[in-house]
Amino acid sequence: MLINIIGQEKVKNFIKNIHINERLHHAYIFHGKKGVGKDASAIEFAKILNCDHLDNDLGACDICRTCTDIQRFQSRYVKFITALPVSKSENDCENVLNSLSVSDYELYHAELEKKSKDLYYKVNIPKANNIRIDSIRQLIKEAFLTVERKRKKVFIISNCDMMKPEASNSLLKILEEPPPNTVIILTTSRLYSLLPTILGRCQKIKFDPLSKKNIIDYLKKINPEITNIEAELYSQLAQGSLGIFQELEIDNFLKLRDSVINALRNLLARKYQELNREIYKITATKNKNIIKLALLILIIWFRDINSFYCSEEDNFIFNDLSFNIKRFGKSFKADVFKIITNLEDTVRDVDFNLNPDLMFNKLLYEIKSNIVTFRN
Repeated sequence: MLINIIGQEKVKNFIKNIHINERLHHAYIFHGKKGVGKDASAIEFAKILNCDHLDNDLGACDICRTCTDIQRFQSRYVKFITALPVSKSENDCENVLNSLSVSDYELYHAELEKKSKDLYYKVNIPKANNIRIDSIRQLIKEAFLTVERKRKKVFIISNCDMMKPEASNSLLKILEEPPPNTVIILTTSRLYSLLPTILGRCQKIKFDPLSKKNIIDYLKKINPEITNIEAELYSQLAQGSLGIFQELEIDNFLKLRDSVINALRNLLARKYQELNREIYKITATKNKNIIKLALLILIIWFRDINSFYCSEEDNFIFNDLSFNIKRFGKSFKADVFKIITNLEDTVRDVDFNLNPDLMFNKLLYEIKSNIVTFRN
């Protein structure tokens, strides 16, 4: 049903009007920042195009066999295509999934099961760095198969910017000569990384960032025990996207934030024993997602510091720490641009760093070198 789509009223009205007015295009690109519901909306659109008991206002019924099969990724009319690990035999199998190892095959289905329960879940398969060309070849083959007259074959290519040039060129062939009763939906957060020829053959639908209320409602739905303070903080942290909640560890976020800020405080106060203790709390598990989140906390902290310097206190993300932010801003002059640039570079390097303790220590001392003077 359309109510399954969080926010995105313009998109929902667009999808509804496409069906009511029977102005279906053969290919669409759903684009916008990560975690705003592009995949979820593509799946709901596929339901609308095939539902047995469609309501023009509410959308798909969600209870007919067709809808439930689509929701479970078991429909013969709707195929969900995502990045997969490379296989030595990837060009030898009629079905691309059969080329996967047993462990990758089981993981793929486990990830789809998670997504079937929450369409906003981001499928995460290690070493799945590209959408394989044999996935696109299989799409083309299935697109030309006959289908019942009242049905539509829908192919959803998630994160389509992960296609290599050969896969993109293969897809381009079917976009140039689309078979009847077939709809291809591409989703991406990097619109202009796609070939101009693909962009020119698809109707583009833009997704807006989600509102704070949208995100708070979603968080309370998936975790009824979350406190109002935590939900408010996470909605600020998300900055219009649910992606952060799929990519990073947010359990015990407030404790992690305390450790990060205490580490910075102890560094500036030259309390090195306490500093090492806080760093150990952050890096002890060797969990790279937790380390990334710690770095993100520092980025947000210094963005809030910059907002204070610019007299834009209404833009604080860590609103509950406004007293601490103002106190820091009145006491220190920091080169915020250099610090945030360094932090963003470090986030990208975390996956390749074998010693998170050393990395975090080195980073904090580099930050200290850019906090140049006390403010009077």
